[in-house]
Formats: sequence, structure tokens, C-alpha cells
Amino acid sequence: MYENATTLKFRPGKLAEGLTILREEIFPILLKQPGLIHLGQVPGQHEDKVSVISLWGRREDALALEHTCAYLRAISKLDPLLVMESTSDLDQPNPLRKLAVQIPLN
Repeated sequence: MYENATTLKFRPGKLAEGLTILREEIFPILLKQPGLIHLGQVPGQHEDKVSVISLWGRREDALALEHTCAYLRAISKLDPLLVMESTSDLDQPNPLRKLAVQIPLN
């Protein structure tokens, strides 16, 4: 089993709009993906942050999501709502653009 945890930081006043996009557009796409075992959303310690956690049966299933056109279109809607934070991966302003397997759980 593999997991991915992504924290999104929204611009002031954009959290509600971002959550709507997550729940109505992004999560339904994720839930249809083969190999997805669990999908969860956890509020951040600050009111403008949300963490998205997904568990996958196989690494290949998690990686295949990155090539799903509907997913890429949906996450692009989050781009203007997110705050760019200092990161080593400056080419990835929207953390959901690279939903990759981070930690093998078994």
C-alpha cells in the first residue's frame, strides 16, 4: 500500500471556493481511479490550509492519476486560489499536480 499526503494553502478568503472544487470536481475523479483504497481531507492547523490524504493499493495506480486529463483540468482550477510557499520544487506551484506515491506502507 502507498500513501500521498498533500497540504494546500489557500489565499485569504479562498478556502470555501477551494473546498468546493475539491469536493465537487477533484474528489469524484479520484474516487473513480482503480487502486484507490481511501481518500480523506483533514483541516490544517490554520484556517487557510487543508491536507488531502490518499491510500493506494499499487504504486502504478497512484502514478496513473497524473495522466488523467479530467484530473489535470480540475486541479488547474485551484492554481489561482493557492498561495505559493517557499519550496524546493518551484515548478510545482499546485501540490496536487504531482500526486505521486510518497511512502510505501508495507
